[in-house]
Amino acid sequence: MHINRIGLDHLWTGESREIGIFDGAPKGWTRAHLPDLNEGESAKWVGHWEVIDTPEMVDSKRGDLLQSYGKSRVDVQPAGDIYLGDALVDGSPHDPVWKISKISINADGSTDRTLAQGSNLHDKVWIDHLDYDYS
Repeated sequence: MHINRIGLDHLWTGESREIGIFDGAPKGWTRAHLPDLNEGESAKWVGHWEVIDTPEMVDSKRGDLLQSYGKSRVDVQPAGDIYLGDALVDGSPHDPVWKISKISINADGSTDRTLAQGSNLHDKVWIDHLDYDYS
């Protein structure tokens, strides 16, 4: 039996897994069949999966990790850069309530952590995380 994870924002998290036919789905997961999705689309749980356009998914290709953890977000890009978002309050990815940092992995395996616009303030918009300058 195939199950899909529902995020705190009611969007499919990108996680799916198999369970036994008689096993119950854990909290936050559903057995409902996920519809086919095109790039720039996501599935929103409204008692069933509904296909919607989601700007926060457009900035990350399917297969990348784009997760929501309440007041935190993580986006792992194919080139290896990792973007971390942290909000002090519950806010939409469209609200200017995020502190965003980027972790870059160097050729020697060391890492560098930089801040969006070089600022430690919670005043960035998550959906713009790939557009900011980092220092």
